[in-house]
Amino acid sequence: MTQILLQFLQDPTLLTAADFVARQSQNESGGASEGAKHLRSLRWTAETDDGERAHGDDLPSLLDWMATDAGEQAQIGVVLPTELAVSLRCDVPGRTANQMQRALPYALEEYLAGEIESMHIATRKLMQGQAADCLVIEAAKLEQCISQITDLITTPTAMWPEAHLLSLLAKNANSVVLKFGPDTVLVVNSSDAALIQREHLVAVLESIEPEQVICIEGRLDELERGQLKDAIDVVQPEQSVVELLQHCAADAQAINLLQGKYQPRTQSRPQTKQLTALAAMAGVWFVLGATLMAASGYWSSQQAALLEADNLTAYQSLFPSDSTPRSATQLRRRLMSKVGQRSATGEAVQGGFLDLSVATSAALTADNRITSMTYNQQRQELLIDLTLSQYEQLEMLKQKLSQTGIQLEVANAEEEGSRIRARIKTSYQS
Repeated sequence: MTQILLQFLQDPTLLTAADFVARQSQNESGGASEGAKHLRSLRWTAETDDGERAHGDDLPSLLDWMATDAGEQAQIGVVLPTELAVSLRCDVPGRTANQMQRALPYALEEYLAGEIESMHIATRKLMQGQAADCLVIEAAKLEQCISQITDLITTPTAMWPEAHLLSLLAKNANSVVLKFGPDTVLVVNSSDAALIQREHLVAVLESIEPEQVICIEGRLDELERGQLKDAIDVVQPEQSVVELLQHCAADAQAINLLQGKYQPRTQSRPQTKQLTALAAMAGVWFVLGATLMAASGYWSSQQAALLEADNLTAYQSLFPSDSTPRSATQLRRRLMSKVGQRSATGEAVQGGFLDLSVATSAALTADNRITSMTYNQQRQELLIDLTLSQYEQLEMLKQKLSQTGIQLEVANAEEEGSRIRARIKTSYQS
């Protein structure tokens, strides 16, 4: 079957209402409209079963090609911008895949600033004793991307962040992929990715000490090459970036974001239709069994609801000043958090991500905007990237946190447009 790889150069949810008008006028006229010609925020490549290839850099050319016989039944995979998803590796407890799947959100929670319930997690096959490689994206953002792409083109069958696919080019632990932009470079190895300014590229490569550098959409200039070790092997692939991404997407190690409830429906096959009658008979027996279990299941659910109500009542009596938990999961986490913040004698103690994040957030003003938050469990230190309107707000924030026993260290601060971008570290005073 024909495979199409579509790479978005920007967040697909940022397409405006004018894009939908252009799409509609194209459908009505049967060709690419003038209004659709400004949609230059993507590029695509396609390969048929016969090995024929097609490519383009706008939406009208893709829609025109999909209207041909070769593209009519094509499957489409989408590459999203790197910043929309986070790649993480962590150890997950459990002796079976089901146990590890249930424990995975709790293992990832400490690495994420947002609520884990609002995130969608995609993984490779979970194996006991092996670290889990995961992709994490906001569920609402993923749903918006799927809806937008479906409305503009068709339902996608797979999605990947760009940096994740590029990391598959650097399977060797000593390889690094460089994707050049106008003023920045995306640096990717087998486990990490970072977008840096071009002026810092040599310093970053010297700290990594790679044996091989793969350059995409650009090359090292003579000055940069002269500052690196001669032993470094610099590779310049002949394929375009979308062809490289399509090659990586076919790798068995590529993690498709469309898992779980987002997994696309597969097309019906003749073998499946031959089993329809057998499946219907099995369904009858299943319904009979389910009916017998329905009564006991209903009684169990009623008992569970009563117990949950009793637990909420007990929690409110113990902690009257707290807001009422909205779910049993939230209740359990609050209780675990409160227990984890008390000493053996029952006295409250400081420390941990919860204390630091709550105290730091309370000291921020409405004008401060947090862009990222990372917690180091070993050093009990919270690293925050944020933007402010004035440098003086850093000193005010430092004074506020000092009054609560928290020390603030400004790692760096610089002007970015009309605002100040800063990185701060907070920890409890020793």
